[in-house]
Formats: sequence, C-alpha cells, structure tokens
Amino acid sequence: MYDIIGDIHGHADQLSALLARLGYEKRGGAWRRPSALHRILFVGDYIDRGPEIRAATEIVRELVDADIAVAVMGNHEYNAVAWHALGPEGFPLRAHTAAHLRQHERTLRAFNSELSDLLRWMRRLPLFFENDDVRVVHATWDDRSIASLDGATPLTDDRFLERSAVRGTREHAAIATLLKGAETDLPPGRFYYDKEGTRRYTTRTRWWIRPPAGGTVPLGSIAMPPADTQMETVSVPAAALNLPGYEDPRPVFVGHYWLTGSPAPLSDRVACVDYSVANGGALCAYRYSGELPLRAERFVCVPV
Repeated sequence: MYDIIGDIHGHADQLSALLARLGYEKRGGAWRRPSALHRILFVGDYIDRGPEIRAATEIVRELVDADIAVAVMGNHEYNAVAWHALGPEGFPLRAHTAAHLRQHERTLRAFNSELSDLLRWMRRLPLFFENDDVRVVHATWDDRSIASLDGATPLTDDRFLERSAVRGTREHAAIATLLKGAETDLPPGRFYYDKEGTRRYTTRTRWWIRPPAGGTVPLGSIAMPPADTQMETVSVPAAALNLPGYEDPRPVFVGHYWLTGSPAPLSDRVACVDYSVANGGALCAYRYSGELPLRAERFVCVPV
C-alpha cells in the first residue's frame, strides 16, 4: 500500500491531519504506520509559502528516517539549494531577485540562520523514485532526462549543481523537465498570466500525451492550467510540442501543478496529488494498492 502525498509547502497541521486520516500516528515519540505493508511517497515541495515550514519538514524527515517514507525533491527544494549555493565566480546559482525572494522568504524566516542542516538534507533528495510497482517525480517523468543523470541524487555533486544553473546544459534541461515541467513555447506575441500574475511565454504541457505525427494541435488541449483556458483559440504545429509521452505500465504520481476541483487521475496511469494547499485548497494523497486504471475514489484530502 503506497500513500503518495502531494505538495505540503509548510502546512504541518494539514499534514498531521492527513496522516491521521490515512491511519498513521505518533506514539512514544515515533511514527507508526497502519501496517508494515504501508509506505509513504512524498512528491516534493515541503518548504516555502506555508505557515509551519520547520514543523512540516521535521515530520517529513522523521518519516524518512524511520524508513516509513521516501521523499523526492521538488522545484522549491532545488531552488532553495541553488539560492544558497555559490557558483565558481562567487554569485548565487539562483539569482536573488525580488520574485525569487517572495517565494523563499517564509523559509528564510522560519529557519533564520539554521538552514545548513536542512540544505544538506535537501541536496541528498533523489530527483525521482521508482520500483517494480510505482514511479514518483515532482513534475514530469521523462526517460531521456532521467537517462542523462548520474544516478537519482546528482545534487550531491557540486559540478552537477553548478551546471544545472546554466541554461543550455544537459543538467539544466533535466532539472527543468523533471522538477518544473515539460514546456512548449507559445506562438510569437502570445502569452498568459500564471497564478502569481507573471506573464508567461511558455506553457507547461500534458506531457503524458502523445501528439499526432503532423498538422497542428489546439494548445488548450495539451496545456496545463491556467494556459489551457487562456490559449483555447491558439493552435501550434505538432512537431513543436514538448510531449515526451508515457508508455510504461507502472503508474506515475506527480505534484507541482496547483490543481483545483475534485481530485481525479489525469489518465489511467498518471495522477497529480497537488491540489493547492498553499492557495486555500487541500492537501491530498492517493492511496495506491495496485489498481489500474487509477481511480478518483482513491484520493484522500484534508482542506485548509
């Protein structure tokens, strides 16, 4: 039994409530699972945005240390590592812009000057998880990106970390795809506004879809929210789409996409468990025990 838990973003109260609903409890100072057959898989984004970032990361780390859970890296963990790491010329790998600070400032306040241990832990997080039953990655499962990595935990390598911050490198491309989502350029002059009001000229795609071999495709049919509604009248050449597709028989679970509404799988073998807890939504999990196709009734959620 796998309990795949979505983006937490510092919401420790919701995480504790969700764990309780799933049958986990803390007794005698240690986390207990419903049975030895249960395992938690966290999809990333433990920090930033929320009110209880330190407490939330402590719960995740305790569960991982007890071998009850596996935690993969989210883009916010990667961004934090890059924010605090210096490149060979002495500049931060993630620029200290006002927009980047807004994303990270609650974590900075929560830990003050005590971030070093958390940063070491985050650097050791794997970029993906897979076994014979299931796969987990924060944003996009892409076999080509995974094949380009030197193992599942490449951020422990200073050289890889430095190169991952440089556009045009294989390291940057792999991080961007796996943790931030496969993206397609919009037609010249077209843009949309994301959830934070930022103008975007690329859109994250429904990467598990295989596009037609030729012709054009309505962008709204392959774009992720909010571009899927703002680009309904735009078509793009099928050859220009970044859609790696997903053919493996094992289901894959992701977070990252700030979905809303009633939780449901994205396809028979793909499910997103991020339902916008950091924006007034719910913290969700999918309880997977081998059923295919994936089913909406297997989601378990706790509202804010």
